Parts: sequence; structure tokens; C-alpha cells
Amino acid sequence: MSQQNLPTINMIVQRHGNHAAVSGYDRIVDYIPANVINRVRDPNFFQKVVARFLRTLYVRSGSQWYGKQGLITELIAAIKWMKSSGQIFHFVYAENGFRNIGALKKFRRNHIVCTYHTPPNRFAEVVLDHTHLNAIDAAIVLAKASYGIFEDLLGSDRVHYIPHGVDTEFFRPALHPVVHQSNENFRCLFVGSHLRDFKMLANTARSLERERTDIHFEIITLKMDYHYFEGLSNVTLRRRISDEELRLAYQSSDVLLMPLLDATANNSMLEAMACGLPIVVTDLPGVRDYLDENCACMVLPGDGEQFRETILSLLDNPSQRSVLGQRARTKSLEYSLPLIAQKTEEVYRQIINQTKNHSRKR
Repeated sequence: MSQQNLPTINMIVQRHGNHAAVSGYDRIVDYIPANVINRVRDPNFFQKVVARFLRTLYVRSGSQWYGKQGLITELIAAIKWMKSSGQIFHFVYAENGFRNIGALKKFRRNHIVCTYHTPPNRFAEVVLDHTHLNAIDAAIVLAKASYGIFEDLLGSDRVHYIPHGVDTEFFRPALHPVVHQSNENFRCLFVGSHLRDFKMLANTARSLERERTDIHFEIITLKMDYHYFEGLSNVTLRRRISDEELRLAYQSSDVLLMPLLDATANNSMLEAMACGLPIVVTDLPGVRDYLDENCACMVLPGDGEQFRETILSLLDNPSQRSVLGQRARTKSLEYSLPLIAQKTEEVYRQIINQTKNHSRKR
């Protein structure tokens, strides 16, 4: 992708251990030429000494997810900051990584871009102190529902909605679709852990265990969440699978179940869409930014009965599943990583142009 008219870009990134190597918002760095600054996981002796000396900066940060590692990573970015002006520093997980570097604007005029992932209610819990947000030149939100809170804090000209991207080349329908035998179980897939409604999923599996022996649930999640499904004979629990195994799970299942408590973007949902898998998902504002009834089955939040009946309806309607899957794949192409990277570069250009215009007026 061309970087025409763009200055040096520095991306401060973080890999989440539960994401596949081909998943996650940070995959955007593969499509935008940038200096990548990875979040420090294991500080060396010198970094630990410095962090201890500056302990107040993270202990009193007012940000729940910003700690010693975040501070050390910002200090590494600060060294690059002080080398020249006009650079862009993009914190791709700003809740975790952005807090103090804006104070350096008095020494070097660089630009700060922050992507925020949490729904509005969760953001209010995670980021208690908002004073550091004033240094942001552009905030990127992954759901329109998050736009309002940042508009109030920063003004509408500094807030941009850009959807989460997905690797639609890796996550794709099977080249040779799996043909199910008539005596095989109806396979319901669930992937993930963050903001999932495990109780409703487990209650649904428990209810159907007694009524339908032809339905099986494959649950790919963290071990800490296994307890919800204890004793269920119609559930298979998996974790730490390869990227190829994850893709095969999407490709060979009949439906993705995505009961949610809240949401902005959702990796699992996007990956299933890209694989052409029909989805039963909780009807939330953040979800509707990515799909609707045309390509998914939407159920009311917390409505276990509707969730259960929707699963049974899809079981008995293979043609509907096929149509939903095809439409989901088509919709996912709107979120391909090259397109999302292009939209992100447009935000970079906008803040650079705004700075040039401001300088001319002065």
C-alpha cells in the first residue's frame, strides 16, 4: 500500500495471547508501512529500574489496563518521538498503551492516533482519568456506539469510525465444502471469551442435551471458562488450537453461536463471516455496525428462549443457512484488511493536512 504524502508512522502494538496469529486489530501493521513498537512483556533489568523510579506515572494513571509494561513501552516510543517532529504515533490498543507520551508535544510536534476497542460503559470503567486524551489528534473507534463519548471529550473533528478488519484471504469458505452425512450431528461452534454470555450458552446446551441428541456444541475458549459446561455430554471444549484448526472449525461447522453481553468489534464474528458461516448473534449496536438480519440471525440480549429456538430453526432449514453464509462472506469483504488500512491512512492524511492548514493560518 502506498504511503504517499505520509510522514514516518510508528505503531505501538500488542499481541493478545488468545488471538490467532492471523487475527487481531494489530494485523493492520502488515498493510501499513510503519516502525512497529511492540508492547514490552518481559522488562529487562534497566527497564525495571526506570519503571520503579517512575512508578507514580502508572500507579496513578487513572487507566485500569495501563501498568508498568505500558509505561516502559511508552518510554521506548518517547525515544523515537524526540528524534524528529512531524511523525505519527498510533497506539492500536490505546486503553492499554496510551497515557503519558502526549506531554512531549511541548518539545516535539508529533501526532497521536489512538484506537479504542471497549464499549462505552466498559471504557468508563477502564479509563477513569481523561486529561491525557486532550493530546490525541485522532481517535479511531470500532463501533458507532462509541462515537458519542469521544465526541464529547475531543470534538467530532477528531473522532473517526473505522471498522475492525479481518484477513479475508486466510479466513475463507472451504475450497471443497464439507459434505455432512445425514446421521451426523448439527454442529454449533462458539469461539472466544471476552464479553461473551457464557451462562446463556451453557443453559442452551444443557436444555438441548435433554431434548436433541443430534446437536453438538464445539466450544473454543479459555480454560478458565470451562466450568460453565461441566458435565455436558453434548459439548466439546478446545483451546490453544492452530490457525488452520480454527479456520477448519469455521469451515466445517453449521452455525456460529455468539451470545454477547456487550460488543464493539468481534474477531470471531468477522472470521466466521469471512468463512461463510451463518451466525446467531446477540442484537447489540456494536454488532449491527458489522451485520444485520440480511446475513445473520439476531436475538435479543439475554433472551435464552429466542436463542434456543433460532438454533432449532436453522437446524431444520439448510437452505437458509446457505443463503446466510453466502451473504455473510460477501459482507465480510467490506472489512478486508487492505480496505481498513486504506481508511486508516486517510485519517493520517487528514490530521497532517489539518496541521498544515493551521500553520498557514498562523
